[in-house]
Amino acid sequence: MKSSLRRKLAYLVLGCLTLSACEQQLSSELQAKLSGYHARLDHMPHSFYEPGMGDLMHGLQLRHAKLWYAAKAGNWALAQFELHELRENLDRVARWHPEEEGLPVEPAIAAHMNPGAQALEQSIDRKDGVTFQSAFDRFTHGCNSCHQATRHGFIVIRRPSVEPVSNQQWEQME
Repeated sequence: MKSSLRRKLAYLVLGCLTLSACEQQLSSELQAKLSGYHARLDHMPHSFYEPGMGDLMHGLQLRHAKLWYAAKAGNWALAQFELHELRENLDRVARWHPEEEGLPVEPAIAAHMNPGAQALEQSIDRKDGVTFQSAFDRFTHGCNSCHQATRHGFIVIRRPSVEPVSNQQWEQME
């Protein structure tokens, strides 16, 4: 009976090792396949999928609010991540919509958004909640100035007053 139990245990361990090896191989194969898909998507024409300006702005607005709550909770790693995502979204806006209402978008972003984004980055790097608030307000003012410059002044952004999502923890886990 003891040898039967040992044999079953050996089969179980062998099975687990086999599954683990298959999982690693599958992950490598899957990763290679996904990389290939990503490379193809980078070269797809705009007609395949072109996100609307409103869709991109919605993403920016959500990230803007998440940035505020991350910093308010002192979660500087999350704040840095959200700022990075904001910058990526602004790059997408400039790439997908180089012109809005006959005006070039990239220079508008550079003029209105970059100074506030740089101030945010500095306050986040210092983990300074006081300077973060003024940098956040400067960035938000940049949003509204850009909206004015592109004839969308009726869209006014402000500090959030209600958490944008209820399924995210703002405090950093240790």
